[in-house]
Amino acid sequence: LLNYVGVGIPLLAVGALHGSEGAGLYRWAQLLVWIPVTVLVNAIASVYSSHIAMLRHTDIPALRRHRKQTTLRLVVLAMLVSVGALALPHLVPIIFGPRWAQSGMLALLSMPAIALSLVTTPTGALPLLGRNDLQFVWEAVRVGLMLAAFAFCRMSSTSIEGTTVAFTIALAVGYGLHWIANEWVARRLAGAGADA
Repeated sequence: LLNYVGVGIPLLAVGALHGSEGAGLYRWAQLLVWIPVTVLVNAIASVYSSHIAMLRHTDIPALRRHRKQTTLRLVVLAMLVSVGALALPHLVPIIFGPRWAQSGMLALLSMPAIALSLVTTPTGALPLLGRNDLQFVWEAVRVGLMLAAFAFCRMSSTSIEGTTVAFTIALAVGYGLHWIANEWVARRLAGAGADA
């Protein structure tokens, strides 16, 4: 529930602040980038999760090494996706028409959060590492960040671009906290495995 609420607040907030047209442009921007990235994230996460589950029972010290290698590869992938996204403001009006041009810019403004999602989400394995409590706390914190971004945008009367940037920052902070929590748990497990 917290996951769906945290992910859904930005779209609902854009609709509340900028009307149905703004929500449509924002949703189109999400479809342009979030859907392909989500496919990548889910594919990588399924392989990573199964490998981490095995390492947790067979080779705990290797768990952190595998996490580090996977994260470095994901950083490179996120950089490539981000560079490719630079073309969106130019490609969207050519492919979909000038009416949708603004969604290309909104997608580009969302890229820092999307890139961080691509780096942190596939390696997010708190439940697999036995830390459902931290996963719950992180989901709750993310909802809080989304609500704080919404409150800021409402009080500041931001443009749709400003609203997108506010939610991008809130999402980026959330994904950063997610990575820190996973790294902390992986280090503790690796340290405990080395001591055993």
